[in-house]
Amino acid sequence: MPECPAVASHLVSLSWEYKMGLIQTWVWVGGMFFLSGAMHIVGLLGSPRRTAYNTYMDDPTALSWIPFNRMIAFGGIILFIGVIMVIYIVLELAFFAEKGEEQFPVAEVSEHPGRTPAILENWKLWVGILVFLIIMAYAVPVMDMIHTDSPWSKPWVTW
Repeated sequence: MPECPAVASHLVSLSWEYKMGLIQTWVWVGGMFFLSGAMHIVGLLGSPRRTAYNTYMDDPTALSWIPFNRMIAFGGIILFIGVIMVIYIVLELAFFAEKGEEQFPVAEVSEHPGRTPAILENWKLWVGILVFLIIMAYAVPVMDMIHTDSPWSKPWVTW
């Protein structure tokens, strides 16, 4: 177990990319706290989902949602800042960060390594299982969309 000064010196010597990554993570957590928390509360108060902003003719119940809608907007702004930060970090690391020479081993090789089972090395099998699961998940909704006229019907005019 390292001593406290060793741990402190390690934390001080962290690269700015690592620190920026930690900051971006906490910015994202904060944005999700405000956005999703307010959305949950407004949903429990009865606000309909997937609708345009409306006060429903200044109904008191709908007007009570306004502070939470502001919290949702605030959380969205914080999340947008987090997205900008992660894009900046990825671009910086991909194109401008200095390239390291040190290799970090994932695990030590055993003295008597066993053979990997052939089934785990068979990519055709795993891709086939993946395709099968995707087809099982999407077959019913896609067939329903094909058999009903909704994708090609004229849209409703609501005004």
